[in-house]
Amino acid sequence: MPRLFLGTRGFFLMKKNILFILILFSSVSALAQRYSIAPNMLEYDEKKWHFGFTLGPDFQNMKIINNSENLISLIPSGDLPSAPLITGNTISEVKYYSEIAEVNSPGFHVGIIASKRLGTYLNLRFIPSLSLGGKDIKSQQYLSETGVKDTTYTGNNTISTNIKSTYISVPVLLKYKAVRINNMRPYAVAGAAFKYDLATSFDNPITLKRIDTSLEFGLGSDFYLETFRFGIELRFGIGLFNMLADRPAGDTVDDNYLSSSIDKIRAKTFTIAFNFE
Repeated sequence: MPRLFLGTRGFFLMKKNILFILILFSSVSALAQRYSIAPNMLEYDEKKWHFGFTLGPDFQNMKIINNSENLISLIPSGDLPSAPLITGNTISEVKYYSEIAEVNSPGFHVGIIASKRLGTYLNLRFIPSLSLGGKDIKSQQYLSETGVKDTTYTGNNTISTNIKSTYISVPVLLKYKAVRINNMRPYAVAGAAFKYDLATSFDNPITLKRIDTSLEFGLGSDFYLETFRFGIELRFGIGLFNMLADRPAGDTVDDNYLSSSIDKIRAKTFTIAFNFE
């Protein structure tokens, strides 16, 4: 997965987690193959409906699209809370460049699974969930006399904006299952998710809209134990809409010009789900 998707820290963190999951997949599969005397829960997949719950970590991120090629917001230096002073030069303008957002910290999700059997290899799944997490947007300050980005006049301060999110998410997924191998059955999922953010606030200089819809796709495997089915799933989500919210009229929040430095924000998510059904 490209670094642009999650940012530098998020990219390496995601690689570590994927490696951990792959090792876990292999270990559980080896144990299942070694110790199972006979296949478990042979009639489970024949049920029309089955239910369960899911939980695990989330990694929320964003793709930021600047509102010009590189340089963003044009503001009189006197309007800044703390404009750096460049000796020997008259700085009349300040511009902000919004860097790629990085994952602030892993979030967490918990939800309910309702699965409808459509055929031998196909299920329709509804997974209403609650997801908690956060993201960082880092904006580097540049000073300019000409209206063009000039790193000679780079300010010393990097502005960091933390955005916390509490999503009610409802993924609707098609699950295509491979042929069962003893007590293991790999699968692929694809679909869409409706999301509503309960934590949206205009107290931050950058605010996201409450409602989003994302395309979801991923891979996983089910393991049939004696009394229940355990699944591990890796799923990616790509937001479809611009999530940058317009500032309200008469807004007086400090540094709200940071919002005007961004044209679009699209959400990205990476989910590790542990399913119990």
